[in-house]
Amino acid sequence: MLVGVDENTHLIYQGQNKAVSYALWPLPLLLPVKIAGIFESSAGATSTGLAGAEMIFREDFFDPITRIRKGRLYRVGNLERWITPLHPMGDIPVSYGAPIVVKQRDLRTCTPVNFPVELNGKSVRQIKLVLGNSVAATSWTISSWERTSTNEDLLTLRASISYGALPLLTLGAISEVEKKLIEDEYKNLEDSLFVSSPESIVDCCRDLCESVLLAKIRTVDMQYQDAEIGKSIKKFSEIFKNEFKNVLNHAQVLQIYHPRRKLEEKVKRDLRAATSQDAELCVLSVGAIICDLGYGTWG
Repeated sequence: MLVGVDENTHLIYQGQNKAVSYALWPLPLLLPVKIAGIFESSAGATSTGLAGAEMIFREDFFDPITRIRKGRLYRVGNLERWITPLHPMGDIPVSYGAPIVVKQRDLRTCTPVNFPVELNGKSVRQIKLVLGNSVAATSWTISSWERTSTNEDLLTLRASISYGALPLLTLGAISEVEKKLIEDEYKNLEDSLFVSSPESIVDCCRDLCESVLLAKIRTVDMQYQDAEIGKSIKKFSEIFKNEFKNVLNHAQVLQIYHPRRKLEEKVKRDLRAATSQDAELCVLSVGAIICDLGYGTWG
């Protein structure tokens, strides 16, 4: 089935061809969509309108409880001339029993995407769909797909991991000297969530952890300068002993994960790439460190 969108009224039509079509009501939800590798950035498509989008996702079903979506992919084409009936919501109403009136319209024509071709030999577990544009987007994994009687591919999507919210910083508990560094690293992590790769998020978590540990160490030793996480963990342990054991445990988690993007470490230790689950663990770990040191609260 072809889909035609009137860019002036945003009304939508559908048909086997452009000469025989019908109006859709209620209007289906259309979203810009980008196919990305599972470890690639979750930033949305750069387009802000239909004309600039390469593909769209047409939503047929959404359950906000289970966060499952069903829908179809279409490739966005050019403006083409369609012959359509009057739309019940956009044209002058026609009385019941009156002859069918058709109208010529220039519609943005969208054709169904052949999903196996888009996979290009990859498994559905290796890709994700990013719905939305560069302003706001969400990431969805593909659970399954079926070929319908209209020769379209119906995809079942499940929301990707939603990283836990970061704690709110308690700025009054942080010294003026350390406040800007912690705020900067906190903002870097906040900006990276949902748009950066898992490895980048892990790195941002490590950077924030280093700034927080450094701030706490300097409450006792103002001359301490080395922010590297391994050395900070050692110094923190020497100063505070077992007073903040949970902080040390979480910091060691971040120390374990951050080398995973370094080629030298991958070759030397045969490390797997960081996943979304790893990134979520690191986000929660750095959040726990902030709260346990009294530098923030959960909500």
